[in-house]
Amino acid sequence: MNRVPAEARIFLVRTITSQGRARSPSEPRRGAETAPYQSRGEGNIFRTVIIPPEEVREKFRRVKPLKEISVTQRGWTLDVLNAIRRLGKTDFTTAAAYAFERELEKLHPDNRHVRDKIRQQLQVLRDMGLLLHIERGLWRLP
Repeated sequence: MNRVPAEARIFLVRTITSQGRARSPSEPRRGAETAPYQSRGEGNIFRTVIIPPEEVREKFRRVKPLKEISVTQRGWTLDVLNAIRRLGKTDFTTAAAYAFERELEKLHPDNRHVRDKIRQQLQVLRDMGLLLHIERGLWRLP
């Protein structure tokens, strides 16, 4: 599961940890309904939040095109997306994506054209709407 990118993780219910005081019943909620479960532990407050159906449907709609990619290709696509996420930036260059060449080479030892495959997967991610192509060699996570 740790190789599944954040975009493909669709939560229906989520536990949120926050420090400080709990939200009082009179305080407005922030985009989600709070379930009745709330507890404390080591100074943290744990709340169970039900994600609104519209948000769940929208996230599912965004990752649904992954279904159309073969299992073998999907592995490459998700591995490249995970690598890009680890850059920690919304804007990045193709050269920055190439920095993961050795890592991807280890994950996919049968492929002898890793740079070409990275570039191809950036285009696949662009076509799926998971990346934006800004200009030659420059990309953005939406």
